[in-house]
Amino acid sequence: MTFHYFLQVAEILQIPSWLVVVTLSVVTGLLGFAWRLAEKANSSADKILEATKKLESLESRVAMITALEKQLALVEQNLDHFKAMMSELAAEIKSLRESRHKAASEMLKMETEQTRLSREIDRLSDKR
Repeated sequence: MTFHYFLQVAEILQIPSWLVVVTLSVVTGLLGFAWRLAEKANSSADKILEATKKLESLESRVAMITALEKQLALVEQNLDHFKAMMSELAAEIKSLRESRHKAASEMLKMETEQTRLSREIDRLSDKR
């Protein structure tokens, strides 16, 4: 369709030619404006889709971080439990060492007493 065609139609319908020009200009302008809006909407939709993908990725990362935080809390709880057990074991080891030293001291006293008694027996048997 050419511009002359519209002018011929305008003559048949008895519409002023300037109105045809204005109408075509307005329609062309509106189509151009609609085209630009559609391009911007398409671009915005692409950006929204990309942002949605990033958000989903971030949500999965947040879920992973939450799971790791829970695991860390369990590890810390176990660590506290192990520290308490180590303190108890250290106290038990200290007690056993003290008992061993007491036993060694007692053995030394008994050996000394045995040596003394052995000498006393030897002395008494020599007197006979």
